[in-house]
Amino acid sequence: MGGLKAEISDGIQMFKPNSLKETINLTRMRNEQLARQWQFIRPPPMRAPLALPQPTCVAPATPVALVKHLSWEEMQRKRA
Repeated sequence: MGGLKAEISDGIQMFKPNSLKETINLTRMRNEQLARQWQFIRPPPMRAPLALPQPTCVAPATPVALVKHLSWEEMQRKRA
């Protein structure tokens, strides 16, 4: 048990195995248990973000200087 990782050997010593075979079986079970726990603890691998098209500056279809702002009365006349 001296060559085992601390997180494995600590969990096995509490069972006080009597034989090498029992120690190996407990070690395998503890290793599988830790592997399952790491699946839930570790974040998923980071993926590179998708390259989004960069917005381009587009000139307005109608220049702002050519837009005429109408008064309320002018709008009502045009609607009529």
